[in-house]
Amino acid sequence: MVFAGWEILASTANGTTIVPKTLAALCAESDMVFLGRVAAVESRWADPQQRSIETVVTFSDIEPIFGLRDSTPVRLRFAGGQVGTVREVVAGIPEFSIGERVLVFAHRRPGASPIVGFHQGYLRVRRTHIGEAVFSATGRPVTTADPDTVLMGTEGAGEEDATALSAFLAVVRNLLAARTPHPTP
Repeated sequence: MVFAGWEILASTANGTTIVPKTLAALCAESDMVFLGRVAAVESRWADPQQRSIETVVTFSDIEPIFGLRDSTPVRLRFAGGQVGTVREVVAGIPEFSIGERVLVFAHRRPGASPIVGFHQGYLRVRRTHIGEAVFSATGRPVTTADPDTVLMGTEGAGEEDATALSAFLAVVRNLLAARTPHPTP
């Protein structure tokens, strides 16, 4: 039951288990990988009975890396969000900021989040002294592009330790090179 003004969290009975993913796993499990900018975030009731909320995030300025044919905006649907005073939170789904540039690893399977590994496949791209650099969904610098490393960002690392986007993308493209993408529907 949803009560107005209450924050609904994932219950322990239906909790979210997030298995750590390496960069190689993110690439292997993705149906699409792209750079883009968060253009819109819209939450709405997911069902006529108003028992659950979903959020549709639109990404624009698309630079397809894998699984997309062109730069057409991408819309992804996530469980949770806020409608009026009712807020539904699903653990592991990142916060979306309009205008933010991101690197997204996504799949087309139905579920709470289309992002591979929930927040793990959602990397923020920020300008630093080295140009564009990669940060985790929680804002920590990603300090390596090693395919066998889990990309949670490095606690205690500074912005100056972040991996350059160009170096990171070179590894991603190399990992994806052997895969055949499923065509965009």
